[in-house]
Amino acid sequence: MDALPLGEILGPLVKGLLRPMRVADRANRAWGKVTGTYIAGVTVVTALKDGVLYVTTPSAPLMFELQMRGPQYCERLREEHGLNVSRLRVRLDGRP
Repeated sequence: MDALPLGEILGPLVKGLLRPMRVADRANRAWGKVTGTYIAGVTVVTALKDGVLYVTTPSAPLMFELQMRGPQYCERLREEHGLNVSRLRVRLDGRP
């Protein structure tokens, strides 16, 4: 059995691992543009998976506000930024 070059083995693996990070980074930048600097500053986009954008916030009132505005944010993320976001899921994170 002939050995394969390491780059040939790891190349597809690394590309597969970096793709979700690029999507999350793009979603994070778009989130800031859609929500504005204040909300972007007090929330964290944690993932974009299967059309669901996961966001955390330390504020219960802000969590409620984000849940209420979720459909509008999803629409703007789709239409203005080309992201496949159909739902927003907000989680309360108690860290300061």
